Amino acid sequence: MKEQMSLRDVIVSRGRAAFPLVYIPEEDEVQIRRAIRSAATDMSRKMRTWTVTQGIVEIEGDKLTPIGKNTDKPRAAMDHITKEVSTQQKKRQKDTFIYVMHDFRKWMEDPFVIRQIRDIVPMLKSTPAMIVFAGPGVKKPPELEREIYTTHLPMPNKDDAMEILRDAITSKVFNGLSQEKRLALVEAGKGLSFHEMECAYALAASSGDLDPKTIWGLKAKVIDSPELQFIEKGNTLNMIGGLVNAKNWLIERASAYTAKAIEYGIEAPLGCVFLGPPGTGKSAMAKAIGDVFNAPILRLNMGACMRPHVGESERIVRELMGRIDIIGKVIVWLDEFEKMFAAASTSGHSDSGLFLRMFGEFLTWMGERNQTGSQCFLAATCNAIKNLQSALTRAGRFDVTFYVDLPNYVERKAIAKIHVEKRKNIVVDDQGYDDIAGNSQGYSGAEIEQAIKSAMFTAFRDGVRKTETRDIIEQIKKLKPSSELYSEELAEMEVWRDRTVPASDEDRIDVDNQERATVVAGMN
Repeated sequence: MKEQMSLRDVIVSRGRAAFPLVYIPEEDEVQIRRAIRSAATDMSRKMRTWTVTQGIVEIEGDKLTPIGKNTDKPRAAMDHITKEVSTQQKKRQKDTFIYVMHDFRKWMEDPFVIRQIRDIVPMLKSTPAMIVFAGPGVKKPPELEREIYTTHLPMPNKDDAMEILRDAITSKVFNGLSQEKRLALVEAGKGLSFHEMECAYALAASSGDLDPKTIWGLKAKVIDSPELQFIEKGNTLNMIGGLVNAKNWLIERASAYTAKAIEYGIEAPLGCVFLGPPGTGKSAMAKAIGDVFNAPILRLNMGACMRPHVGESERIVRELMGRIDIIGKVIVWLDEFEKMFAAASTSGHSDSGLFLRMFGEFLTWMGERNQTGSQCFLAATCNAIKNLQSALTRAGRFDVTFYVDLPNYVERKAIAKIHVEKRKNIVVDDQGYDDIAGNSQGYSGAEIEQAIKSAMFTAFRDGVRKTETRDIIEQIKKLKPSSELYSEELAEMEVWRDRTVPASDEDRIDVDNQERATVVAGMN
């Protein structure tokens, strides 16, 4: 994967090119100051910081020296900087400054401060000095839009992570680790910020459990958020009845991450879409991919990325995508995919185009994954593909779209067996499974499971006896199947069966040809 340019290098290159204003929308002040201090040293400049509590402070090593009077007030601080830069310009001093303004969001809306900044820009360019605004939520004034260069604090790379590991634990512990163990710990920490990674390594070491799995467990808690939810692995393909074609495809694609496949030139798979009626196992399949690929699962919630400040929502989307990319091999589950971006088609009428811009950021990321070397696998589940933007499912975004149909006879039998065998006090023989499959034509896997659970209540009520086949069939007959509840939607979905790849084993689909004709006829 292509390494991002470090913040230090960005500041150096922009400083030498006389960029007057830079904006860094991140919260990690320690790393921002560290990077800028290093850049300032490289350019023979001094660094000064401003906060509303301390005013302007010059930083030299560990020494902090307050500068000027009343500079805790933004207008007074900008006035002081203006006078200082003006003096440097007149005297042609080479010993200029980089001013780092923290949490300046509120004052970037003050017309007086905006005018002060506009007045100082020409002097910054000729000195050259630089003002860096650090912290989230700064709204660029239109008057300064072209003058402010936005950059980001990248996630730690492998060298950074190794240095953080070395600093976070004792020398004795670090030296006692094999190089293989160090690299495994670095790999496990991918996707964490500098501060998060430092805390994870230190906590694992202090608890005497410095192991990659421990780091992953801590990382899961850090990553877990309303926007990106960590999903515990638990589902396996053996827990899902049928869908053999999709299962075989996933098993084959899992081999793409092996050293032999990489050497051969195999590219990491992009992902797949599971389309079909509700309750047919789409979500279960998405969650089972984590076990097949031996990778963590994260569920993306695009709606939770929305923020009140202009530009913040798009920034959150970019940061999430950046974090996903750097984690390495990971499954990102897009649940009810069609709803995530349904608002994009009407965006602009009700939200000033916010969702459309977020949609654009996501599309850009999807299209660039091959170029960035991302190992992220997208697993999208979808009930109504007609609500999806065509740009989301075209070739290059996903590898394949599977149609997850209502289960056929063979699959219903397998589904019933899976749900019976994982429960106690149910007695069903081979003939019983045939009877359940024969009586559940047009039912989804979720409905068959529900019938089995309801049957257990019946048996329990009758004197804590064993649940039998007849109890399950009785509950099946009481339950309205998907083929009736969603008859119109299923009729519309019929078109997509020929446009997508069947998730079920194609050799077994013929088993239910007569059943399919019966179900479809009932819809019309």
